[in-house]
Amino acid sequence: MKKLIRRTEIKGVSDSRYRLTSPVRVVIYQDADGTYRASAAELGMWVDGLGQTQEEAISDLTDAIIAQRDSVSKLSASQCSGYAQAIKSAFEERIVED
Repeated sequence: MKKLIRRTEIKGVSDSRYRLTSPVRVVIYQDADGTYRASAAELGMWVDGLGQTQEEAISDLTDAIIAQRDSVSKLSASQCSGYAQAIKSAFEERIVED
């Protein structure tokens, strides 16, 4: 069973190619084994950041956000529909090239 630890925001990313247009809300949970899990559901991400500390989980999540942004930016509009297009749009609006 996971336990809610806190809510916070990511206000920037370490990858100099990108910047956030607005903070990303993050929820941090702790699993029964003590692992921290950071989630950014508002971006439609199904992947959580994991770590032995809250900071590690947030850092891992930030890396996953950038990887997802890189991935969706390679897709053309014709390759996406429905939910995939909504995710692509959300990422491209919130995480812009600097």
